[in-house]
Amino acid sequence: MIKTATPATPGRTIGRRIAEARKAAHLTQKALSERLEITRAAVGQWEVDMTSPSITMTAKVAKVLKVSPEWLAYGRIAPDYAVANVGPAQRHDHPPGAAAL
Repeated sequence: MIKTATPATPGRTIGRRIAEARKAAHLTQKALSERLEITRAAVGQWEVDMTSPSITMTAKVAKVLKVSPEWLAYGRIAPDYAVANVGPAQRHDHPPGAAAL
């Protein structure tokens, strides 16, 4: 059987996912920006979809927020990431603490 990624969550943008994951991690935009060494305005622009982070920055954001890069970018988790990096109680396609749609 071929493994496939979980389906993307419709209607949610990368900006919304960044905001959800940031809030679930109990970080302010300022705190996240400091950890990423960028401006708070950049985080704010991502969250309202004025701009999007680069691929490299998306990976950094995912690491800081402890979500998969695939979930952050596309709204889904690659099966291998879920198995290798997330405990059984945390396997989902949304950030920790966020409700599934």
